[in-house]
Amino acid sequence: MINAGVTGWGTLQALLFARDSLDWIKPDIIILTFCENDQIDDEVFLRGGARGLLPAFPGKRWLRDHSKVYSILYNRLYSQLYKRLFHSESSSHPKVNVPDDSMVKPSSREDQVLGSSVWWDRTSLSIYDFLAFYTNHFHHGFMLIQTAELWKPAQAKHLKIIAERDRIKFVDLAEETKGLGQRELSLDYDPHWNAYTHELSGARLAREIQALLANPPIN
Repeated sequence: MINAGVTGWGTLQALLFARDSLDWIKPDIIILTFCENDQIDDEVFLRGGARGLLPAFPGKRWLRDHSKVYSILYNRLYSQLYKRLFHSESSSHPKVNVPDDSMVKPSSREDQVLGSSVWWDRTSLSIYDFLAFYTNHFHHGFMLIQTAELWKPAQAKHLKIIAERDRIKFVDLAEETKGLGQRELSLDYDPHWNAYTHELSGARLAREIQALLANPPIN
């Protein structure tokens, strides 16, 4: 198993890396974990940035692990950088119309659609293009896709639609996380998974992979 996760990468960079690495990795199965901020990172990448919206700085990890100040800085800085990026205009890149702060601040509406339809169209096409390339070169290849924001049904709904094709399956952890919200499933200082959620996902993915290896797709 190869962990190819990189801080600040969105879906586009992850899939470009996977595509460029197929010849030496030769993966039987690819797991794509989609995070809410991936579409923002994709936009940053297309505008010339390679490390996502949030910058790295000396002492960031220590501050994150030892101080409540980190979560305050995280929320405020992310919100300000988001507004600066998407509400600015330039001759080379016109202003992008996106829902106010729905990608930054948690919504109280469970049916809130995350991101714009244009972003979801781009995400869908990037996954389908990669999947076609992958399965054309590795006829036994298969992709599993899951959402990182298990407490946001709208995101799962989008990914389920994307996964309605051969050689790709949405791994739904709704049953395992029923009754649990972000407080129980994520870290204290940012929306990333805590150890408990990683264990839930790992156990489920292991079962899915074992099932695929035992009964690989025929076509």
